[in-house]
Amino acid sequence: MRVAGVVLAGGSGSRIDADVNKVYMMVGGRAVLAFSLLSISLQVDELVLVARREDPAHELVGGLGLPVAIVEGGATRHKSEVSALRYLAPAIERGDIGIVAIHDGARPFVTQELLSSLIDEARRTGGAIPALPVETPLLQPRLDGSMAPVLDVWRAQTPQVFWAGALLNAYLASEEEGWEGFDTAETVARYTNTTVGIVAGDPRNLKITNRDDLAEVETLASLWTPQGWTTSR
Repeated sequence: MRVAGVVLAGGSGSRIDADVNKVYMMVGGRAVLAFSLLSISLQVDELVLVARREDPAHELVGGLGLPVAIVEGGATRHKSEVSALRYLAPAIERGDIGIVAIHDGARPFVTQELLSSLIDEARRTGGAIPALPVETPLLQPRLDGSMAPVLDVWRAQTPQVFWAGALLNAYLASEEEGWEGFDTAETVARYTNTTVGIVAGDPRNLKITNRDDLAEVETLASLWTPQGWTTSR
């Protein structure tokens, strides 16, 4: 079952107060997006980058020397996923692509161990996401005004990996309804009966959201290679 990887890089630097799309910011001598592409490329048969027209995606990909198809993203994450899946649709419908992994380009440090575990779980069950348990207690109000604990809450990461046909059908159905999900798994769960397995996430697989994340990312970048970490941390 051939695997396609999709890396989403259509955001901006608004929340990080940057003049450029945050995935093109330099850490450890590389653009953030370069880490994401190099990691995903090692375990997929086809790699798709979803980028904004105004960003230097072609220059970055050319410098990496990777065979990457670049498609233009939409105004939202969901629409960018649709763009990638429409590009892959002919190969999916022919049966050439059986698994699709969708990854956020602002998460530079996905490991090969995590990616392999997700692909294996998706092959077995139909879908897999990495997640970490939320350790801080969460509370919700009861009818009497008291607070009740919310148990078994997980913080999802990417890549999120699914059988390609179910994934494509879910996004085509969402387009017909004009509905957009928060992430890939939500859309698949809404429109299919796919079982989504949870694989233990990695705290180093962090997403760059604000400037406070940059110091952590810079430290991790010095320990990272596409094949794995150079030392434990």
